[in-house]
Order: sequence, then structure tokens, then C-alpha cells
Amino acid sequence: MKNVPITVQIRTAMLPQNRLASVLGLILGAITPILVYVSTHSMPELKLWSAEFLVFGIMGACGVYCSMKSVYQWMVSLTGGDKIQSIGYAISLEGMLVMSGMVPKVWWVGYLALAYLVLINAISKGCGILLSQKEHNKEVRTPKKAVKKK
Repeated sequence: MKNVPITVQIRTAMLPQNRLASVLGLILGAITPILVYVSTHSMPELKLWSAEFLVFGIMGACGVYCSMKSVYQWMVSLTGGDKIQSIGYAISLEGMLVMSGMVPKVWWVGYLALAYLVLINAISKGCGILLSQKEHNKEVRTPKKAVKKK
């Protein structure tokens, strides 16, 4: 969600008339970090370079990319456009989600990162659904110009 401040996204998601989009956003936004968490935390138990290891690795990488985009856009808004800081924040948050299963002493950080990523992705997806709906409604209400035939 480019150019929409975080506070506006949160307020928009919490409005009563936006509950359906918020619930859909929660479902669509939560699934990616959860799948990344499950796939990457299953990898240490698998044989290196086995088919399952490769499938979970690809799923994890794809999920991290999808989620990282939302986190990056949120952080650009928060940092006043500082792209380097936003990239660093997104990588560190996604990295803690992925790596917490491989370092037993910091297992709790994975849950914290998971909760935070679910929140960011849910609100971002919900507001994205709302914006798409508003654009669609605007197109439906705006009469198209008649094309003259020759």
C-alpha cells in the first residue's frame, strides 16, 4: 500500500463498514507469514537437499518475498521514505521469523515476529482490498463515453 500512512490504514481497517475487507485481509495476510513459519521451522528436521527440504525452502523464500514487500512499504511510510532503513527492518524481521527455529535460545522471537508480520500483512491486505473495491465502485458509477460509429 504505497503512499497511504499506517495510521490511515489502521483506522480504515477498523471502521464497521469495512469489516468484510478486514476479515478477508486478515485471512489473506496471515496465511503467508504462518506458512513461512511452518515451512522454515520444519526444515531443520529434514535431510539437506531432500525433495521436502527443497520444497519447503522454495515455499519459505516465496512467502518471505511476498510478506517483505508489505513490511517494506509500511516502513517506508514510517521512516519518512528512508529506503535503506526500511530494507534493513524488513530483512531483520523476516529473518528472525525464519531463523528463530534454528536457534533454540531465541524461539520466542519467532512468535513475536510472526504476530507482528500477521498484523502488518492483515491490515495491508485489508486496505488493499478496500482500495480495489473503491476503484471498482468508481468505475461502475462513472458512465463511459459513447463511442461514435462512422
